[in-house]
Amino acid sequence: MPGTQRSTLTRSSVPRIKRYCAERGIPYRVTGKVVCARTEQEVRNLERLCKNAPGNGLRSIEVMEAHRIVEYEPNAVPFPFLFVPEAGIVDSMALVRSFMADALERGARVETGTEVMRIQRRHGGFLIETSNSAFEAARLVNAAGLHADRIAWQLGIAEEYVVVPFRGDYYRLSVGARGKVRGLIYPTKDPDLPFLGIHFTVTTDGETLVGPNAVIPPRREAYEGFRPTAETARMFLEAGFLRMIIRNRSVRKHAAGEFLLSLSSRAFLHEAQSLVRGLTPSDLVRTWSGIRAQLVRREDGSFVDDFTVVRGDESVHVLNAVSPTLTNSIAIGEVVADEMRL
Repeated sequence: MPGTQRSTLTRSSVPRIKRYCAERGIPYRVTGKVVCARTEQEVRNLERLCKNAPGNGLRSIEVMEAHRIVEYEPNAVPFPFLFVPEAGIVDSMALVRSFMADALERGARVETGTEVMRIQRRHGGFLIETSNSAFEAARLVNAAGLHADRIAWQLGIAEEYVVVPFRGDYYRLSVGARGKVRGLIYPTKDPDLPFLGIHFTVTTDGETLVGPNAVIPPRREAYEGFRPTAETARMFLEAGFLRMIIRNRSVRKHAAGEFLLSLSSRAFLHEAQSLVRGLTPSDLVRTWSGIRAQLVRREDGSFVDDFTVVRGDESVHVLNAVSPTLTNSIAIGEVVADEMRL
């Protein structure tokens, strides 16, 4: 939405991230994006998106008639749609590795497979105890994703928020089916939900990803399965989580369907076929799952749909980094750095 920090950062970030990728040899490509409206309500939502486009730094766009969709995506199901010419793709792993290389050149130390066990204030700074060691720091940046809220809580910060995990499953198109999608094919986003629904994304290495759905897993890092644990009870009894379920009709409406998509490849195929014609069971190959850290307000269970950075005493906490996070990654880093200088 225009006026949000996400909108403000995105307008300036697109040329910057393109320039960075070009300088570092990171693969990226402008593909354009087709956004389809499968219902009358989605057409109305698309019309609102068109009105917001100039305020978000995009060219003026309009809802096009269904028959024109073949000009952009020949295999897309003919629905009313809009086309966003500025949209593109990037090799996300290459981009993250490049950022890490930049940090290492400036003296950073990177530890992977390390869990933060406890953080305490100590002598004007912080004592951080991890699964590998303990060390002190004068200042702290918390960008812990799924656990960012818990780390902030240890310092008495951001207690009005809680992170709720949403797991998404991905398939890819088989080699023989890749030509059915040119660029990006999306459904129209439900404004009451923070996620998009199943969509198609070409990648810089020639793959086409299909997904994700959005289902609440039994714990924050349950990348597969639904077996409950002690953490499941703690998570489901958290006040912000319960209010999210009770007060958000869209979550309740879609929950069963999203769960089915995790269990049934046939259901997943059916959902994918609502956007792309001619898909068969052999065209979809199951790949991996990811988990989105969605920030929720404890007071009313509402979703936080903007970048959320909270400053503490000699600490900065990145609690919500919503899409397009990679596009805005340089700008977000600058926001954090500016907060640390205050």
